[in-house]
Amino acid sequence: MDHNFEDESLWLLVNEFVERKQRGEWPTIEEYCNSHPHLATQIKDLFPTLELVETMQPSSQASPGGILDHFPPPESIGDYRVIREIGRGGMGVVYEAEQESLKRRVALKVLPRNARDSDVVQARFLREARAAAQMHHTNIVPVFEVGEAKNYFFYAMQLIDGKSLDLVLDELNHNRGKGGTDEFMQLAAATSLQVAEALDYAHGRGIIHRDIKPANLLIDAQGVVWVTDFGLAKTEEEGMTRTGDFLGTLRYMAPERFKGKCDERADIYALGLTLYELLVQRPAFDSPDRLQLIDLINRTDPPPPSSLDRRIPRDLETIVLKSIDKDPDSRYPTAREMADDLRRYLDEEPIKARRHSVVELLYRWSKRNKGMAAAFSAIGILLTAVAIGSSLAAAKFHAQNELIRRNATLAAMRLEEISRLSDSQRVEDLNNEAEQMWPATPENVEAFEQWIEDAEGLISRLHGHETDLAALRKRASSYSTQNAGSKISSWQFDDPALHWQHKTLSRLVNDIHALESDDPQVSVLASIRKRLQFARTVQQRTIDDYLLEWDHACKSIADSEECPQYKGLTIKPQLGLVPLGRDPDSGLWEFAHLETGAIPIRREGKLFLNDDTGLVFVLIPGGTFLMGAAPLELGIHFSANAPTEEEYLVISDVEPHSFASELTLLPGDQVISINGRRILAELDLENLVSDLGSGDMMRFEVLRDSIAQHLEAEIPANVDP
Repeated sequence: MDHNFEDESLWLLVNEFVERKQRGEWPTIEEYCNSHPHLATQIKDLFPTLELVETMQPSSQASPGGILDHFPPPESIGDYRVIREIGRGGMGVVYEAEQESLKRRVALKVLPRNARDSDVVQARFLREARAAAQMHHTNIVPVFEVGEAKNYFFYAMQLIDGKSLDLVLDELNHNRGKGGTDEFMQLAAATSLQVAEALDYAHGRGIIHRDIKPANLLIDAQGVVWVTDFGLAKTEEEGMTRTGDFLGTLRYMAPERFKGKCDERADIYALGLTLYELLVQRPAFDSPDRLQLIDLINRTDPPPPSSLDRRIPRDLETIVLKSIDKDPDSRYPTAREMADDLRRYLDEEPIKARRHSVVELLYRWSKRNKGMAAAFSAIGILLTAVAIGSSLAAAKFHAQNELIRRNATLAAMRLEEISRLSDSQRVEDLNNEAEQMWPATPENVEAFEQWIEDAEGLISRLHGHETDLAALRKRASSYSTQNAGSKISSWQFDDPALHWQHKTLSRLVNDIHALESDDPQVSVLASIRKRLQFARTVQQRTIDDYLLEWDHACKSIADSEECPQYKGLTIKPQLGLVPLGRDPDSGLWEFAHLETGAIPIRREGKLFLNDDTGLVFVLIPGGTFLMGAAPLELGIHFSANAPTEEEYLVISDVEPHSFASELTLLPGDQVISINGRRILAELDLENLVSDLGSGDMMRFEVLRDSIAQHLEAEIPANVDP
């Protein structure tokens, strides 16, 4: 910052402001502006930076880092046995530990209770735990448990076998020349793509990370990037950052944060600087002096990556420069759009970001350097004159190229028609393929990813199709509208070819709009993304995280004494299911189907379900059973003679293994009544039986050898009138 302090009083005020801050006082900028109005402009320009630097200076009070430096590693914390230390910082120590109840290795982040002396540190630690625990994304380190035990606050998260990106950068710096290859550029873009997708997920849940930097990005052995350390995360409910609450690593802070502003675009800026550093293997801004570093961030642009390494592709450089633009409105508005451009680069498709023209760059530079811009105004006028002369010369060649241009336009139109037909067929094919893409298991991850790439390729061409559709509708001879909102319901064209083109293009645009919806109930793309996310994590979430539960379930089911109905059945853990235990009434084992919803809670033996609960599967014992209902067949045959009032129907035959045989009816028995009803004809019997079903009782009164007999039996299952 080029402040010359020509006014001695301003210099005195600067010293006074800094000294008061260092004494622990809380002077405000507004206070100084009101008391020195003739210096208000300089104060508003200079003091916020002074306030920031003082805020970021190490405190004289006991810091968490100081507490941690003298804190011996514990042997255990709650259910966790500490194995070794794997990292530490101002927000706690990270240990590799074993959760003894589940026998799994975790990363355990610990904050000693002594650090509770600092309410800010405690609040940030708990905020980090809460922010991370509510997110479940492939590229965000998952949190298993948050708790307090003995003298510690802690939270357990998945142990990542890998290294942080800052260590990767250190290795690159020690091995110059290994960057710059096509393979390295692809790796850098793929790494940033994963982080951008994780940020898009977090931003969609109202969480801004605020400390994206290489040290907070872990890369495992499979090349998966994991975003960690949400200690500085801000949620929507917390509102904007307080004045002076400038956190995070200074080098990666967006310029607007020095004015107390921070939204999702600050995370995009930090990711852009990380990609910049990965490509050129040096920081975009670097200085040992805090004030000078802040001045560089606010007033200068880093050299374009290609000026430091000519091997860096133009499209990748464009993505970087757009994401680190000093003006937040000129950056990618969302992490999703940055991710989409990175994917287009990896797929060798045209990116949507465009490079700034010379005029735009000159305008931006002049806004930051008004004095020098005025000095160059005369040169600008001269350049304008030269440009006019050049355009006159170019006009001479315009007519010669017009015919070529027209032919090229016709060829392009034919190609557009072919592209539309191809895209229409591809939408239909994708919808058909999606219906077959089950189940959501790890072996289908590659197929899901390829499907998503194809779908996103279609969506990237939507704008062009919409432009063509709008142009085509301008050629319509007439149209009709509906009453509701004057929406156009149909378009008429005199040319049948145009009518066919309009019909094809309209259907294509509608299909792609439906494809890009974020609602999995509406959009096939959203549904496939949901399946992909589940497939990537299903092994961990249903098998690895429930090893003890599965071990108990398998042993219980195989134990003939504990579960006799299963007769020693042997099973193994089932991907996608989570054991819930045995139903207290039936004794049968129940399992939650994780892909269909939340895991139900068991209280006093019973499962409690709500609208979010997924399907519950019951393990049915093996064997045979009847399915479906049948009418009741008595299996009785009567003699042909019709009885009189004084006589009864006589049974002439009883079918073996029939309901009549279970009642022990015999040939020669005379039927007096059934269920208290006199039977005079077979029709009476049919009417009676037609109202009976499973569980009902049948009571026969018969004469056998002139002796009254009373027989009864319950109608068996699987009988329905």
